[in-house]
Amino acid sequence: MPRYLALAQQLLQQINQGQLRPGQPLPSLRQFAEQQQASKNTAIAVYQWLEQQGWIEARPRQGYFVRARSRLQQPQPAPLSPQLPSLGELGLQIVRTAMQPHWVPLGSAHPCCHFDSLDSWQRQLARSARQHKPAHSHYQVPPGHPGLREQIRLRLHKRGIWLDADDILLTNGCQEAFTLALQTLTRPGDIVAVESPCFYGVLQLLEVLQLQVLEIPARSPDGIDLAALASALKQWPVKALLLHPSYNNPQGYAMPDSHRHALISLTEPYRLPIIEDEVTAELGYQGQMPLALKSLAPERVLLCSSFSKTLDPDLRLGWIAAGPWHDALLHRKFVSSMASPGLQQQALAAWLQGRGYDRHLRQVRQQYGDNWHQLAQALQGLPQGCQLNAPAGGYLCWLQLPPSVDSLQLWQRADQAGISLTPGALFGQQPQLRHSVRLNFAHWHRDIRLRKAMPKLIELIEQCQH
Repeated sequence: MPRYLALAQQLLQQINQGQLRPGQPLPSLRQFAEQQQASKNTAIAVYQWLEQQGWIEARPRQGYFVRARSRLQQPQPAPLSPQLPSLGELGLQIVRTAMQPHWVPLGSAHPCCHFDSLDSWQRQLARSARQHKPAHSHYQVPPGHPGLREQIRLRLHKRGIWLDADDILLTNGCQEAFTLALQTLTRPGDIVAVESPCFYGVLQLLEVLQLQVLEIPARSPDGIDLAALASALKQWPVKALLLHPSYNNPQGYAMPDSHRHALISLTEPYRLPIIEDEVTAELGYQGQMPLALKSLAPERVLLCSSFSKTLDPDLRLGWIAAGPWHDALLHRKFVSSMASPGLQQQALAAWLQGRGYDRHLRQVRQQYGDNWHQLAQALQGLPQGCQLNAPAGGYLCWLQLPPSVDSLQLWQRADQAGISLTPGALFGQQPQLRHSVRLNFAHWHRDIRLRKAMPKLIELIEQCQH
């Protein structure tokens, strides 16, 4: 954990335990730095983080004070304004913790890869490995294997997205697709609008690319707040909008079609490029495929997806349909990572020609839907003030905690108990996010530890309340 965040957590613990009371002044920045034997920049980062999270406030010519706040009232969202993300290494630390083999896996967004329907894929991968004989080079240079791009094209046509195979660029997962898109559309210092809460991998990417993020509130079941977005577009020179509208990470909602049409109409006068994340679009519990924004504005929407969330995260096979920016992205892909694994592309192209993938998706949707209902049943004893948002698809859900419960504190206690979860503070800088956590229930049906951990999780939430 970064030094500034560790120090901020110490102060936060003192506030929660009543050692620092509402209205009480804090040491000056210089005094705090001397007390902690830290630099002044570290002290500034500590106070700024606590202020952004709503725990302290700056008073002109007086310094910093503990903010007076009601335990029964959620903190109000901060005014919408662009900010440089400052997650640091917290996201990587949380993912590393979630990957511990003996931890209860409620944390990182890894799918379950243990389905009988994947047997045919494993056989196809082994068969392709035996037959793999590159004609000239081991590199599968961009835009990637023509057979796999053709199979993706056929699947998109069934949804009314009319593309050619040459319009599709294969990438190393969806994260590389985001990276290429943002590098092409923006320059350091530009403003990118996102949903809030937003997948922390996107926020970390914006931080590395030195882009300012404008967090627009999003709520289940509709998604992004169009009124807030309209106001932001009038006020700020937004260069791109990045959305996950189909079984959203972290909230699990699917944006209604009417909302999608309204979003496209709202952004049309600005000719605003939209980066659409579709990694979970095929995981709706009812089997339906949502209306893609790409089908409504093919020239403005850069459609990104991958097979990591539906098939196997180890594949690292993603793709992007970037419309008029295709050539620019292709060049960036070539000079940055040169190529993507050719063997996997060849194997997946062959497997998609049959019915194995569709059979697999039916089994996954059914299982994830069952997992969600069992998780909701197991969490019926949550304390008053908790709200478990019901997802429409995928394997992630959003748990809103009582206002007195801080998600980072809950994460630390859960970590000590061998339970991984993802604190809401990682999904944006709006103060209210610190009172939520994201839970992964993909492994519920095959990991008995998840069922046994629910009473302990409820107990930890109750402890944090007090």
